[in-house]
Amino acid sequence: MIDKAELTRVIEEIAPPHLAAEWDNSGMQIEPAAGEIGSVLVALELTPDVVSEAKLGGYDLVIVHHPMFFGGGGAKPQNILQNDATGRYVWRLLAEPPAPVGVYAAHTTFDAAEGGLCDEMRRMIGLAPWADRLHPDILAEFAYIAPFSRTGRFSEATDLAGAVARVRSAFGTGADIRVSGNYSRNVLKVMTVCGGGGDAIPLAVRTGCSLLITGDIRHHEWRLAEAEGLALIDAGHYYTERTFATLFAQRLAAALGQAYANIVVDVSAEIRQPYASPAQSKAE
Repeated sequence: MIDKAELTRVIEEIAPPHLAAEWDNSGMQIEPAAGEIGSVLVALELTPDVVSEAKLGGYDLVIVHHPMFFGGGGAKPQNILQNDATGRYVWRLLAEPPAPVGVYAAHTTFDAAEGGLCDEMRRMIGLAPWADRLHPDILAEFAYIAPFSRTGRFSEATDLAGAVARVRSAFGTGADIRVSGNYSRNVLKVMTVCGGGGDAIPLAVRTGCSLLITGDIRHHEWRLAEAEGLALIDAGHYYTERTFATLFAQRLAAALGQAYANIVVDVSAEIRQPYASPAQSKAE
């Protein structure tokens, strides 16, 4: 067992709270009722199936990437109701037998962290870190997205078609990937942003990138990139973040070490994309 305050300290060494975006709500979402924690389940986000898994498995705490409560600036939910999806999660986690389950969210705190999700995305694609650091003036101008972006280069000359193949291989996105740009154009400097990073387009352009790889790109962002001559690969929000649970569980187990080797740290079996394209449905 580990004291819940000590476990929180360990978690926040991995995902430091000061790295959170201004709008984010990383941190403890539901404090565990027990003073000591013996088992942790790590998932991408809460879903009805993840809540059931936590309850059936008797876990004391669920660590997720996506927070239960959004609003930024310390905004709190106005009420907890059973006719609301988040409210039902709270009721089930706290009131459903056998015991209450706590929830902690490591969102942009783990995106931006050294060795966190943004670094992992760049590594998975096979990009070597770009040597030059962002100028302080650019960091200040793009403070809303710069900490969550990474730049890199492929070790060998690669065109956009080759970059698409690497992304498909890394994330297994199959037919769900979306691309814009000249497939035969060489890709030099690449920017990556996990999750939804369409608002990184101006930063990618300003810093001389020829390709941005991210997810959740909106219509007008595609048009902006087209006008700026920036190639885009939209690999999907889910696919660029689905490694969160495995990566965070590995980091947490390593940080707990032999002193807390008896603490159970499991990866959720209920991590899945919330939709399927027609092509993916046929493949299944």
